[in-house]
Amino acid sequence: MLVISDIEAKEILKSKSKKIWVNLYRKKIDRDELKIDEETLVKIASKKGCYRIRNGKVERIEISADHHYKLVLIAKFHAPTIYIDGIHMHRIKDVFPEQDARMKVSTLDIKYLERVLDTCTGLGYTAIEALKKDARVTTIEKDVNVLKIAKVNPWSRFLFRGVRVGRANILIGDASSMIKKFENEFFDKICHDPPAIYSSGELYSLEFYKELYRVLKPNGKIYHYVGEPQKKFQRKDFARGVIERMREVGFKNVKRCDKVKGVIARK
Repeated sequence: MLVISDIEAKEILKSKSKKIWVNLYRKKIDRDELKIDEETLVKIASKKGCYRIRNGKVERIEISADHHYKLVLIAKFHAPTIYIDGIHMHRIKDVFPEQDARMKVSTLDIKYLERVLDTCTGLGYTAIEALKKDARVTTIEKDVNVLKIAKVNPWSRFLFRGVRVGRANILIGDASSMIKKFENEFFDKICHDPPAIYSSGELYSLEFYKELYRVLKPNGKIYHYVGEPQKKFQRKDFARGVIERMREVGFKNVKRCDKVKGVIARK
């Protein structure tokens, strides 16, 4: 199986080289490995998205269910994002998905073999960055269709490799209920990178923050992505409400981290 995007298809059509660069695998391959004709390449190049080539057949990486999901490459040399109902699930303005994940994880100062909770798996980029720090990662995803997209995304391979070697564990379910299954003070670090509040309000609630506090070890660190919803919903200061609720449940040293559009704190 090979995965290419519309961006690569356009470049392949322009190039006469026998070796072609496939961004999604970050390597060059022989043109013959594509096993598709020019007409098919033209079709791929004409429609934004990523495509799986398997046994000579080409399939767009998308799922239509209760929502519509598709894998989309934003720029060369960088990780793709997932669109759900036309909305991208990663920061893509002035930063690329894998860079954003790396910066978020860097706020946690993860140490060797620390237990890290990633509350929202998505394509796994945050969990992958924690695995690169030699952490033991538990990640939660409630949408099985997102995981289906991740399984065919070459940039997500390291997460599933982590599962195979016992360094990562993917739990399927809603984080607001799954978190109740963990023991007190189980995790050293938490990366809480939830979807927007209008779709996942429970992950911004006082009750959920109490659970995050409960499962975090003393002096453990948490990063909480908040974004800038006030710009969209004309709220005066969304982050302030998050900070106040986190302080209310007991987190200390709670402060904004504007570089990664979030809040960091300790227990």
